[in-house]
Amino acid sequence: MLLPLYPRQLTCMANKFFSTVVLGLCAFALQAQLAAIGGNAPVFKNQPVYLYTINDFITGNAVLLDSTTIRTNGSFTLQNPAKQTVYAYVSIGGLQYDFYLAPSAYLEVTIPDTVGFAKDSVLKPLVFGGGMMAEALNIPITKFDAEYNDFILANYKLILRKTGQKAFGDFIKKLKVDYPLSTKSGFIDDYITYRIASLELSANIKSQKTIIKQYFNNKPVLYTNIAYMDLFNQAFEGDLKGFVISTKGQKLLNAINVNADFDKALNLLKQDSTLQNDTVRELYLIKGLGELFYRPGMVKYSILEMLKYAAEKALTPDNKLIATHLLAKLEKLRIGTAAPNFTLKNIVTGLPVSLADFRGKVVYLSFWDENNIPSVQEIDLIKELEKEFGRRIAFISIGNYEDETKTLALINRNKYKWVFLNSKGNKQLVDDYEVLSYPAFYLIDAAGNVLKYPADKPSGTIGATLEKIYNNK
Repeated sequence: MLLPLYPRQLTCMANKFFSTVVLGLCAFALQAQLAAIGGNAPVFKNQPVYLYTINDFITGNAVLLDSTTIRTNGSFTLQNPAKQTVYAYVSIGGLQYDFYLAPSAYLEVTIPDTVGFAKDSVLKPLVFGGGMMAEALNIPITKFDAEYNDFILANYKLILRKTGQKAFGDFIKKLKVDYPLSTKSGFIDDYITYRIASLELSANIKSQKTIIKQYFNNKPVLYTNIAYMDLFNQAFEGDLKGFVISTKGQKLLNAINVNADFDKALNLLKQDSTLQNDTVRELYLIKGLGELFYRPGMVKYSILEMLKYAAEKALTPDNKLIATHLLAKLEKLRIGTAAPNFTLKNIVTGLPVSLADFRGKVVYLSFWDENNIPSVQEIDLIKELEKEFGRRIAFISIGNYEDETKTLALINRNKYKWVFLNSKGNKQLVDDYEVLSYPAFYLIDAAGNVLKYPADKPSGTIGATLEKIYNNK
């Protein structure tokens, strides 16, 4: 099994930057009593900063906890509303820094300058201070992660060659000596336990069946512990999808496709000796339904009905929440559903523009990055499409423009006549439209509903599609 390189677990690979911690001193004893984050980011002064957490590690649903604008002296304050220890991150200037929040605790964060930083390089270390939340939580975890991630980066090819058992086994023994499970923080103990289990599974030191029985059966579900949930996703990835196409899985396939019966599916799964924890079994089914949704031969309506049932009747509030998020994600951007609305600045006119302003017209929407060569090439091809179909079809291009003057110069130089909007700082919009890479294209009908997603590129067959739409008006 290939070692999963989770974006949060290996941020140096997935996000192109890696946060380490340097112990700082708490400036004021009083501050340690405040539930807040005191920050210093002089290089980002006057820019917005956002504090997020993930409240569901199955769908990756992000929740905005607080936001503010960095003061002219580089300082900022964000409220810490955490009611339990949680993973969190700040988003600032298009960059992301990960850490952990403890309830009723104060944390000092210093974000270093980004001089010389390129998108494919590693950021300078994040500096933490502020008493117990740094010393008892962030510093131990980050120290562990640094050693853990360095080992993975240096040895992951052993997994590909299926020769990693000894090297990974020796490393696990070392981790258990260096990080004994007797700390004051249950969160850290669990974090280390499930990170080590991930290595055991990846290197085939323990089988999938053994891992599930040892770490999930007769154990509570740790919904907010990122290491637990990463192992859950790793251990069960694609498992249900593989089972329903087997001979043994035919009854379960019928329970889903024909009966759309969530409870019947759960009862069938109970026959599996590795799924004896009721809550885990239910979460396994919810996750698996999401993976089955796009598999050929599956009845999408039945899956959606089962998730609706789970969103109301699941055993725990967390399972209900995950089912609700998954249902929303699967229904989002489906043909005929409402396209997420937005209001952004038109960088040519300086005026706010909403998607709703274009009701009555089909919209060809694009997300692009002016520093991305394929994006620029595709955007340039829109010029001819807009000339031919612009009277009846609206063209909108959205980008995260750090330097609007530079973008305006590009627009004017190439005589682009359509709408260019700035999404700077609007992470939610990118999430709403499931923008995973640039460029990305969408067709939205005159009523504001998704007509096609993903839509064809300008260099593809979108011209023929737009011509049909144009002539049918």
